[in-house]
Amino acid sequence: MIHAYACGTPIRKQYVQAAGDSVGAPFHKEADPKYLGGDAIVWGLIRGAPRLIKEIRDAGYDYWHMDNGYFGRNHLFRITKNANQRTDLIERPAERWERISKLFGLTLAPWQKGKKIIVAQSTPHLYKFMGTEIDQWTNSVVATLRRNTDREIVVRPKKTSHPIENDLQNCHALVTHTSASALDALRAGVPVFTTGECCAKPLALQDLTQIESPIYPEREPLFRHLSYCMFTVEELKKGMWHEFAGFHRL
Repeated sequence: MIHAYACGTPIRKQYVQAAGDSVGAPFHKEADPKYLGGDAIVWGLIRGAPRLIKEIRDAGYDYWHMDNGYFGRNHLFRITKNANQRTDLIERPAERWERISKLFGLTLAPWQKGKKIIVAQSTPHLYKFMGTEIDQWTNSVVATLRRNTDREIVVRPKKTSHPIENDLQNCHALVTHTSASALDALRAGVPVFTTGECCAKPLALQDLTQIESPIYPEREPLFRHLSYCMFTVEELKKGMWHEFAGFHRL
């Protein structure tokens, strides 16, 4: 048996229900849901989701975690087996990325060589889920960077009205834990450092002592891959996610 838990999300219930319907899963829309055993589809990391995920893990079952897409927000939604984000890189056809990038006007700018470093924070509840705190992470990252560079360091909060495209101008590198801002940086031609299980990890360095020696890998293969890791509501209903998120019917 597999259950689909929306964890009280006010506007994303339909996406969880669509994924659940595709596998015949009973749908539970309430916040702080009771774990009913077996595998699960779970939305987000608040309103009881962290406790639910822990109980699923402790019971030895699998869960498929749902959240907003890596790009194409409000249109595409990611679903990942036993993790918050994909951190692998699988060779994929170009067609889906080409279609999505055209639909949302996404481009890959040439690599730039700037001066400042952006430290991009994630939401506080994500740090708690991963066993740390936002201030602890930020202070540790900034301290390490100051020991290894004289560049300007700009801390960017998750919730800000300031467009990230402005911050990424004249940028040497972006550092984040797991924020999708890493993908914004890669599209803008800014190298990335990650400290957590981030979707940009395959194209990032994790050792902050190497901040003065970022890497400039080929980027399109990652965007091709991630394009196959998120889905529209229609694709969720049809079960397209089964193949790409490792769901196998018994």
